[in-house]
Amino acid sequence: MSRDQFRLLRRVIHLCDNNNKKFDDKFFKVRRFMQNLQTNLKENYYPEQNNSIDEDIIACRSRVSMIQFLPLKPKRFGFRIWKIVDEGGVCHDFDIYQGKNSVERKEKAFNPLGEEVVIDLIKNLSNNNNHVIYIDNYFTSIELVK
Repeated sequence: MSRDQFRLLRRVIHLCDNNNKKFDDKFFKVRRFMQNLQTNLKENYYPEQNNSIDEDIIACRSRVSMIQFLPLKPKRFGFRIWKIVDEGGVCHDFDIYQGKNSVERKEKAFNPLGEEVVIDLIKNLSNNNNHVIYIDNYFTSIELVK
């Protein structure tokens, strides 16, 4: 694909209607696409027994409010994503962090962020496979183990 064709496609493709903007959702332009992707992952892929929850960074240097700075990571600037991945390396659910001041985060402010991430990502796993979840110390808490 040539550069001019790419620029034309980028100019005319829209994933949402800008007239229906939700001011509390920072990812409103791609939210519907992400929800469709998550729905298809959940309906068409059955995760294996061993799963891992971790964070990832999508590298980005643009000037938007959702960019996180993590100085100890190889990719220090970018979008922070929480994901659950099975032993085959397939991501079967994810969530993008919108920042500590997001409406979604304020509604769940009674629990630490790590707990909420784990609870949100494992709620769609089936109970009949006895899934094993591996998490690091960022997500671990006494309340979560209970």
